[in-house]
Amino acid sequence: MVFSRCIGNLRIQEIITKMLERSCLPNVMLFVGKEGIGKGFFAEELSKNILKSDTLNHPDFHILKPEGKLGMHSIAAVRSMIDEMALPPYGDNKKIFIIHDAERMLAYSSNALLKTLEEPPQDTIIILLASHQEALLPTVTSRCRIFSFKSLTQEEIQKALIERFNKTPEEAQRLSLVAQGSLGAALQQDKALVHDVEDLLHQILERTLPYPQLCKTLSLLCDKLDKEKKQWEEELQKISAESSFASVEKEMEGVIAVRYNLFIEMLFERILLWYRDMHLIQANGNLAYLIYPNKLNALKQRLEQIHLPSLQKVQDLLDKALTAFQRSIPLSSCLESLILSL
Repeated sequence: MVFSRCIGNLRIQEIITKMLERSCLPNVMLFVGKEGIGKGFFAEELSKNILKSDTLNHPDFHILKPEGKLGMHSIAAVRSMIDEMALPPYGDNKKIFIIHDAERMLAYSSNALLKTLEEPPQDTIIILLASHQEALLPTVTSRCRIFSFKSLTQEEIQKALIERFNKTPEEAQRLSLVAQGSLGAALQQDKALVHDVEDLLHQILERTLPYPQLCKTLSLLCDKLDKEKKQWEEELQKISAESSFASVEKEMEGVIAVRYNLFIEMLFERILLWYRDMHLIQANGNLAYLIYPNKLNALKQRLEQIHLPSLQKVQDLLDKALTAFQRSIPLSSCLESLILSL
C-alpha cells in the first residue's frame, strides 16, 4: 500500500490512492494542516510511489525547506527551484518538488512561483506543505488542489511514539496529552529552549518565592526568550541583505513577531497545564493522565500551601496577561502580575 507507514487521515489516503490508480493526480497540491501531523512524511511516501523508488535518494526528487535560525525560504533558493522545474526529468517518470512550510515564502518569492503553479510542466508534481492556509497568498492557493489534514488522535500519537520513537508507554501517554493532535509537537517537548524555559517556570510555580527571587527568576526566563529573538533578528538582517526590495525587511519583522507571540502563548499554556494537574490530583483522578508526572510530589506539596483557583479563573488571568503583553506591556511585568494574582 502507498501509505501503509503513514499515521491518520485515512480519507486523504483513500482519495490520493484512487487518483494514482486512475492516473489523474493533480500536478500542484497543497497539503494543509497543523504542524507536526505528518504532512511531510505523507508527501514523501507519495513521492516514493510515483518515482518507484524505496528511498528519496533520487535525482528527480527535490525538497525545499526554510533556512537559517528564523526559518524562511530565501529568494535565491526559490528562484533556483523554479529554474530546476523547467528542466526535464533524469528518468522516464516525473519530477517531484516538495516545498515545506510554504507560508514562509516572502510575497515576492510566492509571486515568482505563480506562473509555474498555473502552468506546471506535465512531468512535474509540486506539493506545497503549510500549517496555515490563510498565511498563503490567495493567488497561490487558487492554483492548488487542497487536501486538509486533520489532527491526529491521542491513540495514534501514542502508538507512533512507542513503535517508531522508542518511547515507553508512560512517556508516550504524557507526551500525547500535551501534543494537541500533533506528533511533531510531542517530539519537540524536549527541545533545549522549551526545556530551559519550562524549568524556570516550574521554579516559580512550585513554591511561593520571596519577591526579589521571583523577579530574578522571571528576569532569567525573559532573558532566554530575548536571546532567542535576537538571533532571529540577526537572521532577518542576513535575509534582507540578499534582497533589494524594501518590503522584505518589514515583512520579515512581522514573521518574527508572530513566532515570538506563538512562543509566549506556549509559555502561558504550560501554566494552565500545571494547574490542570493540580486539579486532577485534588479530584483524586487517574494520575496516569498527569502532564507532569515527574513533578507529582511538588504538585501535592503546592496543593497543601495554596487555595487552588478554578481552571476558569486561571484561564481568565492568562488571557488578561496575554492581552497585556500584546499591548506592549513588558513580558516580565505581565508574568509578575499573573503569578502574584495566582
